[in-house]
Amino acid sequence: MATESISLNDYVLLDNLASGSSGTVYTCVRKDDPHGRVMAIKIVDMSEFKLKDVQHAMAEVTAMSTLQHPNIIEYIESFVDDSNLVIVMEYAPSGDLESVIKSHRRIREYIDEDMVLSIFIQLADALAYAHEMKILHRDVKTQNVFMFGERCKLGDFGLTTILSTTQAVAFTRLGTPYYMSPEVCRGVPYSDKNDVWSLGCLLYKLCSLRNAFNGESLKGLLEAICREPTPKPPSRYSRELRSLIKLMLKKDVDSRPTMKQILELPFIQETRARLEGAAPSLEAALDASDSNSVSSTSSQSGAGALSYGNTGRKKAGDGIGAVSYGGEQAYAVLEKRMEAMKMESMADGDAKAKSKAKSKEKSKSKEKSKTKDKDKDKSKAKGKSKSKDKSKSKSKSKSKAKSKAKDGSDSASYDEAGKKPDAKALRKHHKEGLAELRELYLKSKQEKGGSGADEY
Repeated sequence: MATESISLNDYVLLDNLASGSSGTVYTCVRKDDPHGRVMAIKIVDMSEFKLKDVQHAMAEVTAMSTLQHPNIIEYIESFVDDSNLVIVMEYAPSGDLESVIKSHRRIREYIDEDMVLSIFIQLADALAYAHEMKILHRDVKTQNVFMFGERCKLGDFGLTTILSTTQAVAFTRLGTPYYMSPEVCRGVPYSDKNDVWSLGCLLYKLCSLRNAFNGESLKGLLEAICREPTPKPPSRYSRELRSLIKLMLKKDVDSRPTMKQILELPFIQETRARLEGAAPSLEAALDASDSNSVSSTSSQSGAGALSYGNTGRKKAGDGIGAVSYGGEQAYAVLEKRMEAMKMESMADGDAKAKSKAKSKEKSKSKEKSKTKDKDKDKSKAKGKSKSKDKSKSKSKSKSKAKSKAKDGSDSASYDEAGKKPDAKALRKHHKEGLAELRELYLKSKQEKGGSGADEY
């Protein structure tokens, strides 16, 4: 089906409402709108997006285009302009719920219980409807609740998760720290009861005008959420309301009720029946989302009438949202970008695997060369030690020969075997030598003519 291109040139941007990591929000007016309805436009720069960022953007577009509820900010259209994802939505002229709490804190005045319960029931309706559609908000806080007079609406589905089954769980740790549930703080899987905890924190803040849990650091805050007892709201509020807060802030996720169970509590049903202008029930909201053309009007407050339909888009020629299938165009572009990123990540993975294999081969070859060098060094060291031992043995033999030669010069002291005789042998040898000398002397004297005995 042919689609008409949409761009930022079709809008006039007015005031900057907010800027953050999830994008920049302006007020805007569509150029071809004869009524000049003021809307909010969220511009997300995707030039530096990674795969997870694209998935979050797709989830936000999908959630906003799917959810059609009187207490959820109305989605008008979305498109991709250059590297920007653009989401056009309903504008809340009365600001957010955080500004209401700040104004009461400034004048030191608690919010009336009926107003607290009215806001709570509307948000509970919105979350119960989203959970029925298998969508988790994951960032319920006062800054994401927008005021339209007495009506309030839940917005900013930038961290939303779309589950495949109602019992499915998510793992990513996201959201505002003050509203994080114990299971998210611990990094364990969580379900739709994470939103129940966050709404319980919001309800406590509506009553006490301060956060339920605090800490001097992020670590201290997470420890307080996981370990500190549930804080008590001011006693000026009814016992039923205080019990509801305690029930929603159960640290044991199995003891914590679902949004549907909360809406079925007798206290909530009686309060809904008593309050005038209460939000439609969950069943009515589901019926509205299933019908093709159900209309509902809210307080005007400069925002214009709200329409709730099955598609959430208006056909060409109907004024606001005149370009058809804008959301589908944005979703298709995001889907293509995500597929391209997946292919790139796969290619990067293959390249990394190849580089790892090459590095392993290089390291193995280096290890082999190192072992060879070590073996060579060992063999050289062995050769040197052998030559040293040989030279030592030669020097020892030479020194022995020298000592023997010195010892051989004293023939009287050593026998033929080279052994030194004992003292008795030496005396005997000496006596025998003297006897021989005496005989020789006597013979020589006799030959000369005398006995020579006396002279001797």
